[in-house]
Amino acid sequence: MRTIRASSSGYARGTSGSLQCALEQNEYAARVAENEAKFKAEADNAPLIDPLHIAEIEAGGAKFTREGVVFTARDATGQVIWLEKGTKIAGFDHLKARGHIAQLAKHLGVSEGDVPKTLRNVIRDGRIVSNKTVKRGNRMGSSGNTNTMANM
Repeated sequence: MRTIRASSSGYARGTSGSLQCALEQNEYAARVAENEAKFKAEADNAPLIDPLHIAEIEAGGAKFTREGVVFTARDATGQVIWLEKGTKIAGFDHLKARGHIAQLAKHLGVSEGDVPKTLRNVIRDGRIVSNKTVKRGNRMGSSGNTNTMANM
């Protein structure tokens, strides 16, 4: 049986299993959780389009319409990912026309208006569980699911 001595302050002193140490660890954990919550709230309220990402996309020579960008994000591999408004063939309008935005909203438990923000957050904060890229001719493309994300 272990005995804990009380100091004049009322807290035990000494070993790592002491009451004082436990209280300090709990206070530290609470501060860390509070800071993480603040950071997440600030990140969630960040603009959907980061001007630095746009500049990086332009510098990389990618073909896109600056005014049509819905959101930008940097994924776990460090790549800048963006979604454009697009057309019925590709982009956000394609996803909407095919009913995928409604499916995502239902699956993720958000409104259709919040789907772009939620997708951005999953790309930015999720972890990649699968990444399949193949070379087709002179271009890199996807085979099956590319950069499948798991939201943490």
